[in-house]
Amino acid sequence: MTGIAEYLECERQRINRALQSFFASERPVAEGVHLLAHEVFEIVADFTLGPGKRLRPILMIAGYHAVGGRDDNAILTASCCLELTQTMLLIHDDIMDKSELRRGRPSVHSDLARRYSEKLTGQRLRSGDPAHFGIALAIAAGDLAGQLALRALIRASFPADNLARALSTYTAMTRDVCYGQVLDMHAGDRDMQLTESDVLAIHRYKTARYTTEGPLHLGAVLAGADAAALAVLSAYALPLGQAFQLQDDLLGVFGREEETGKSADADLKQGKRTLLVLKALEWGSAAQAAALEAVLGNTNATTRQLATARQVLEETGARRYCEQRALDLAAQARSALATAALESDAKRFLIDLADCMVDRVR
Repeated sequence: MTGIAEYLECERQRINRALQSFFASERPVAEGVHLLAHEVFEIVADFTLGPGKRLRPILMIAGYHAVGGRDDNAILTASCCLELTQTMLLIHDDIMDKSELRRGRPSVHSDLARRYSEKLTGQRLRSGDPAHFGIALAIAAGDLAGQLALRALIRASFPADNLARALSTYTAMTRDVCYGQVLDMHAGDRDMQLTESDVLAIHRYKTARYTTEGPLHLGAVLAGADAAALAVLSAYALPLGQAFQLQDDLLGVFGREEETGKSADADLKQGKRTLLVLKALEWGSAAQAAALEAVLGNTNATTRQLATARQVLEETGARRYCEQRALDLAAQARSALATAALESDAKRFLIDLADCMVDRVR
């Protein structure tokens, strides 16, 4: 994996430079509006330029090259749209999940609440509530990131027809991730009788459409891809996106905070009914199910209760099942490219990436 790791890091740095250039071009507009507008702009810029794998822009570039795209500068500029979209979704997601930590730092809404609590008195805040003010301003910051994403896409120099197709692809992708988020929020309801099929459907809309398929399609349509090429990319991207989400769910419980940037207790305390949890409840004894249910959605769960819950996830075979399911889905993604008529270098990269994306669940 050394070769692909080096390539991914090189691409990540190129995308970072493109993002910096984009923010430099947009900064005068924010400065010209007001000091407060500039402050929110810088919050968006700082968050976007923070730690991140830049996987979605990398896949957008790969999709472009896979079908013969040649204008590297144009696709690099356009790919910034996905990192800005990620900023929008993560800021809003942290509000919905009440997450206080993101990428090893305070989430945007919690940081803004702290910042304004120190800076302003309650009487000077319209709401009289720094926590609410932080949430409200974070929503505005997320909305701004979404609009900047569109600006990054439309300013890239592509033929008008290809750009129109890309805008249609982009809006369909972001629409579907919103639907996936709705399903995901309801999945935490104890009364929801979720099945494995339901969970994988959530993964399809919330993760695969946005993390793998959407980026590949965006790059491909900017290169003028036809329906057959998009179908091949979907056959690869959808199972890989589901594998990626299964990996994230595993890391959300068994990962180390210094690597994931968030607490390993958060998913359990938020009551997320992932496939990992679903299988443990299905296969566990009554006592094991009760121990797991005791922490799901319980923000006051003790360290001992959380340790017991993790033990249940191990002993029932749920962890092993999800690890294998992720690997099987990654294998399905690789096989979809076996006879695909794509550019050879991009095809090789996508096959190697399928291994890399689930490597941490082995």
